[in-house]
Amino acid sequence: MKIREVMSKNIIKMKETANLLEAANVLFHHQISGVLVVNEAEVLIGLLSEKDLYRALYPSYREFYENPASLLDDTKNEKDMVQQAKEKLIKDVMSRTIISVHVDDPAVKAGALMLARRINRLPVLNDEGKLVGIVSRRDIYQNLFQSILDL
Repeated sequence: MKIREVMSKNIIKMKETANLLEAANVLFHHQISGVLVVNEAEVLIGLLSEKDLYRALYPSYREFYENPASLLDDTKNEKDMVQQAKEKLIKDVMSRTIISVHVDDPAVKAGALMLARRINRLPVLNDEGKLVGIVSRRDIYQNLFQSILDL
């Protein structure tokens, strides 16, 4: 089974200049856990995941450990989080390491790569290096399990 058989051609992407509130809105409404990030020329420059949003908006363990009392005021913390989400841009928190696959790569290669790198999605490129799709762990495993296990 090749990547082209399991990938999604419906590519949801965002500009690097969008703020985190806009990104959270896209993730929420499309029910996805990450989005591809492009620059003004529509060139793929990174990925933004839910994990990146959490890291940017929630206090770290160290911050909590050093001053737990400051984090107990839910109302203040939620207001601060909304303000940060409006101020911080995707380009400031996204992952710039792009690991991609080719449309003709085996699906199991992509699955193994995602497991090894602990990532959930990969951009799919064609022979010219153009972005043509995205493949997620779920895409691969649903298709593999369906065809192998006849589910």
